[in-house]
Amino acid sequence: MTGLVLRDYQEEALVAIDLNLERGFDRQMLVFPTGAGKTVTFGMGMSRRHARNPRGLPSLVIAHRDELISQAVDKLCEIDPDLEFSIGVVKGKKNQIDRPFVVASIQTLARENRLRQVPREWHTIVVDEAHHAASDSYTKVLNYLQAELYLGVTATPDRTDSRRLDKVFPKVAMEVSIDELIQRGYLVAPRGKRIGIEVDLGSVKQRGGDFQDGALGEALEAANAPTEILSAYLEHGENRKGLIFCPTVSMAHHTADVLRAAGVAAEALDGTTKSHQRRAILERLRSGQTRLVVNCGVLTEGFDEPSVSLIVVARPTKSRSLYCQIIGRGLRLHPDKTDCLVLDLAGASDEMSIQTLPAFFDLKDEENVKDAIERRSRQAGKGRDDAERDSRTSTPQPARGGTRIRDVGFFPRERFHWIHVNGGYVLDLGEGKQLVLRAVDDEESAWQVLLVNQRTDTFNLRGQHRRIEFGQGIAEEIVREEGLLKIVDRHAGWRKGPVTSAQKRKLARLGYSTKPTSAGEASNMIAKAEALETLRRIRNAPGVHQQITERRTREMAAA
Repeated sequence: MTGLVLRDYQEEALVAIDLNLERGFDRQMLVFPTGAGKTVTFGMGMSRRHARNPRGLPSLVIAHRDELISQAVDKLCEIDPDLEFSIGVVKGKKNQIDRPFVVASIQTLARENRLRQVPREWHTIVVDEAHHAASDSYTKVLNYLQAELYLGVTATPDRTDSRRLDKVFPKVAMEVSIDELIQRGYLVAPRGKRIGIEVDLGSVKQRGGDFQDGALGEALEAANAPTEILSAYLEHGENRKGLIFCPTVSMAHHTADVLRAAGVAAEALDGTTKSHQRRAILERLRSGQTRLVVNCGVLTEGFDEPSVSLIVVARPTKSRSLYCQIIGRGLRLHPDKTDCLVLDLAGASDEMSIQTLPAFFDLKDEENVKDAIERRSRQAGKGRDDAERDSRTSTPQPARGGTRIRDVGFFPRERFHWIHVNGGYVLDLGEGKQLVLRAVDDEESAWQVLLVNQRTDTFNLRGQHRRIEFGQGIAEEIVREEGLLKIVDRHAGWRKGPVTSAQKRKLARLGYSTKPTSAGEASNMIAKAEALETLRRIRNAPGVHQQITERRTREMAAA
């Protein structure tokens, strides 16, 4: 086993599943938003259950996209590298049904001849993106197979059609909201701009409770939406790396053409894009070579790129589930961002009850996401009558101090002042101490969190995770528990003060010729130089990869 440490709510979820199973609930659901780590949670649960499996039954993960299948395999191997040759894949021509862990494509399993070939009895069956589980193909498979535990995991349990998901998974073991994860610092907060375009949504045909994609695409094209998207990005996009969501393939490619013609590095992909081309496009997005990827129906599920900090919603929707999937692509943690900018081209027809950022978070006039979360929290503590009376009589709250500054950090995690250096990121803790988040290799196959003490010339490995946002979460949890928020706060008052004598001496020793204008700027220069030297020494130090402790983050922080 690795030193992988679950977040507290992930551990709570696994405990809840076991308790519910003892009470007779063998069909359960986890509702985790994008970025909450649902794959690592159910992967760890499967691994632990397998270790206490007296009958030796295999376990199964069912998914509907290639990316989800690959994620499940990777996560199980990350949890326990010894499982590499114990995981089978059932997809297309692959039929590795004799392994302790099997990850299968629902499209393949639902074929009668393939379904009859797999074992009928399983220890655990997990359905990834379980909001699809009420469909005929899933119903057929789940009714045929038998398991001690059926677990569905999804970010969006509601469906736009009339099929009842609670008939498949009647017990919700745990539900975590986007609001809660933003408050607790595990996701960044969205910051939205609604940009109306002149399109009549009232004339757009609907299907299954939402706009019909083809008709919506035609209406948007007629309203010159690709050019409107370009204008919105140039005026409001802040040159961020981002994703654009369109309703049709033709609109996606047209939009990419318009962006490229204006000098914006953009590419398009859709369901027909070949897998090797898709991987190349997304790698260019990761590296920053491509700034915008325009897509149709591809990146709403199974895609994770934490550095994305811009979402352009260019397909009005009435589906809260779809809107959740879209904006969730930009809410993962990354040291290079403090929020996610949502450019919402919602259209001009407000009466259509479409989902927008204000509707999603129930924002009132002059209210930001934090205000809405706090207001709903207060109302939840009152009786329903009080809450309803508040909603009828409340007036918009004035901006703090008479003005509202858009760039002020509203959530604790927005305050962290990460410094980007070659090979990683640094949080300066003061008194010669730093937290360093570094990639273990050029492929960024894992990220290590190291506590560095420049005064004693030592460093300690505090944790490691394959995904950068989880490594960042480990580092920030250490800062919170050590009470160091004021030190790392990008808005701390001391940063605006004059350069100190000690800083001047340190800068001189480091050979800086540039004169900083503030204590904060001087601190950044010193921390960056020291971190670069630390990373150089770490690269040359043997055995760093083996120094991972399995203690929890709290124990590591207190050490």
